[in-house]
Amino acid sequence: MFNNLGTWRSLGGKNILPIFAWQLNTDPNIKANEILIRVTDVHLESANYKQIYNECGGNLDRIKESVSLIINSRGKLHNPHTETGGLISGVIKEIGNCHSQRGTFSVGDEVLILTSATTIPLKIDNINSFDLVYGHMEVEGHAILFDHFSMTKKPSNLPIKLLMLAFEESSSVHHTNLLSKDKEKVLVLGSDPVTTMLYGASIRESMGENGTLVAAIQDNGDKFKKHLHKCEDLLLSVFDYVHTLNLADPVSSADTLIADYSSFPITVNSADVLGAESVSVLCTENKGVIFTSSLLNNYHYALFLAEAVKKEFQMLCADGYAENYDSFMFSLLEKWGNKIETLSTKMADLSNEINASTKLLSSNDGSINSFDSHELVSSSMGLVFNDKNVQKLVEQVLKVAKYECPVLILGETGVGKERFARIIHSYCSRKYQPFIKINCAAISPSLMESEFFGYDGGAFTGAHREGKKGFFELANNGTLLLDEVSELPLEMQAKLLRVLQDGEFYRVGGEVSVKSDVRILAASNKNLKTLVEEGSFREDLYYRLAVYIINIPPLRKRPSDIPLLVDHFMNIYREMYRSNVSMSEGALLLLSKYSWPGNIRELDNVIHRLIINAKSNTIDRDDVSLELFNDEDNITIDTSLILDKEPPSYREYFETQEREFFRSYLEKYKSTRKAAEAMGIAQSQFMRKKKKYNL
Repeated sequence: MFNNLGTWRSLGGKNILPIFAWQLNTDPNIKANEILIRVTDVHLESANYKQIYNECGGNLDRIKESVSLIINSRGKLHNPHTETGGLISGVIKEIGNCHSQRGTFSVGDEVLILTSATTIPLKIDNINSFDLVYGHMEVEGHAILFDHFSMTKKPSNLPIKLLMLAFEESSSVHHTNLLSKDKEKVLVLGSDPVTTMLYGASIRESMGENGTLVAAIQDNGDKFKKHLHKCEDLLLSVFDYVHTLNLADPVSSADTLIADYSSFPITVNSADVLGAESVSVLCTENKGVIFTSSLLNNYHYALFLAEAVKKEFQMLCADGYAENYDSFMFSLLEKWGNKIETLSTKMADLSNEINASTKLLSSNDGSINSFDSHELVSSSMGLVFNDKNVQKLVEQVLKVAKYECPVLILGETGVGKERFARIIHSYCSRKYQPFIKINCAAISPSLMESEFFGYDGGAFTGAHREGKKGFFELANNGTLLLDEVSELPLEMQAKLLRVLQDGEFYRVGGEVSVKSDVRILAASNKNLKTLVEEGSFREDLYYRLAVYIINIPPLRKRPSDIPLLVDHFMNIYREMYRSNVSMSEGALLLLSKYSWPGNIRELDNVIHRLIINAKSNTIDRDDVSLELFNDEDNITIDTSLILDKEPPSYREYFETQEREFFRSYLEKYKSTRKAAEAMGIAQSQFMRKKKKYNL
């Protein structure tokens, strides 16, 4: 009877429903009652996304790693901390012969899956882009749908991000529409203005223009209120009145609302705030209806408070499924979607502004005016610095971000070239579009053209039947980062130049040109001008890419930032491993004087290893010396000097230390040129020391 529930894909036991299984089988070889989906988009449910975002400190790379780890270790999108997932969308790749919806859907249909991803076998091969505003990923992967799963064909006239944001609320939006029919007054509580407006639009459609619709949105501070005020026209196109209240203080919030409107026959609580459930009880009239739509609402608190105030309610929880609710949502979004999307964009600007303002203070015209040195870490930008030159560099980056010109980012390995590229993308007009990074050195020359430009089905042996999009198509309307661009073969440089000049390209095996609208950023740890002179890089391509050049200084030229970065990485790994390890002053001093040839990436790795290898609660100078120089002698040198009958003179002590210092560099880097470069001194100076100490 229940063969269509997919229990055979639950690993670790027999007859376990997929929702309860820790791990699911994602084998793409489907059974007769299954459907195989080529997944293109994944939307994270709000509670799931908030937990991951906070855990990762807003760091994009860590967020992507965390999401990938959850999906690919569990075989489904099911966050074990929040027990929530999200939604997926994609293209039907194969339909089992016995699937009940075989006549309704066909191979090639673009579909939105209405079933929670917590119960869908899912494997992600690649995350191509991640939208930090929507919690939305563009991906490559596959999913398996069981016979009873609900899905709908994706309408071509509605953007996928808006669709998935709206359908995250499942059929709750539809239910509130039915509840509000012909009602004179309704209260909507919300913590997110966009979701609040979605519920408001649904209710307005039902109650008509004559009813009074009130919104109470969680107060998230002065900057939030100021920005929300700029969006008031959008909210007032749905609501009659909009209040910004601290819902975590239910008594004060309820006093304000009751004083203005008395009580409400219906309250819809979509707020993810502890205290909002109490506001709904206090503001709803006796024998009224309370609908709690958020999975984070504390439903039991509302029940206890209702008993305490002697009120009788019809209490309803979030709905998962209702027949034909997808048609209702499509109709609602066709009418209100533009306004909801505009509100979402404006609130995203606020999010960026709040995150950026912890790092930079802007003048009225939007130009960078001054630097807030008290806030050294910006979670949105992922930068840690106090160096004045880096401050100027950030101002330069934010300035060029506004313009659509190509940017060439130069700097040694490990200085953070990709980080600066992402900042440019985040502050340009394409920030809501894909950001695609290509590591030019990691692609085989024989595959490079198909990876860049894609291919049509049957273009070569082993090609997918439906073809494949290349990086330029994946990044369309967004930003394309050509990392290690110096490693492109000359033949590929010519093809890239043609695309940049013409704005179009042909897929491998294709006969129809594909338009391309991307912003190009390029990064290199080599001097491209020198490569041009040597004939290994095209001069015309260089000038196409180098419209604006950004040079990122190495870590050895910003020593004041080293203690800040050490503290930053210490905090990350202490939290990761639940450790209370600290760093001694001597250890920090040695780290600050080291030249860091691998720059920030090397420092990150060293701190990571020091935390892992810590033998006590304090990392001392000897621990750092062993890690940096891999030399046991370095650890014992100080004590060996005083084991003899007489302590050494100052000069003897200094020269012994200096000899060991130069010896360790020479042993590590094998040549005087590399060792001198790592120490930040001239090779001739190193040679003199080598001769002096007979190294």
